Amino acid sequence: MTERLAQLRKELLAFIMTVMLGSLLLLAWQYVIKSPFHEYKELAQARDQLEALVANGETITDKIRHYRQEIAALSKKLRGEQPLLSSEEITAQVVGRLDRISTDHKVKLSAVTPGETNKVLMFEEVPFDIEVMGRYADLYSWLYEVTVQLGPMVIPQFKIRYNPGAALLNMNVKLASYKLLDDGS
Repeated sequence: MTERLAQLRKELLAFIMTVMLGSLLLLAWQYVIKSPFHEYKELAQARDQLEALVANGETITDKIRHYRQEIAALSKKLRGEQPLLSSEEITAQVVGRLDRISTDHKVKLSAVTPGETNKVLMFEEVPFDIEVMGRYADLYSWLYEVTVQLGPMVIPQFKIRYNPGAALLNMNVKLASYKLLDDGS
């Protein structure tokens, strides 16, 4: 029986030593080898990307030129097609376009009231209160066309109510035009 107990202790000791060695190897991998190995893979990937750039002939100046073109396109989109208009010119342009859109969509433009100009972040906001009358489908297409044609504008609020006297719908729309302020402002 003592031989058996001694044999069991040797097997238990061998098992404990194997578990400890495995744990030691796992900890060595986790804390010593894994991090530098990951950094090595990232550096190799960065080197491959740089080699690909050199092989394609693409230079930093090409990238800078590309990004400048993207910035110019985004700036044009932000400022609209005619960024140099004053607030008064924007008002006249909006009223003219609204009149044309209203005629095209069989909607009666009852009132356009420009609001007071405000500064919002780096933009000058020119608000408008607009009142139109028409059938629902015509008002819907009018509203869609206004959002498409009037460029960088926002419709923060609109109300539709039935007008029993005219058997049409009245729609009040708040429309805000935004113009990027000059750097000197």
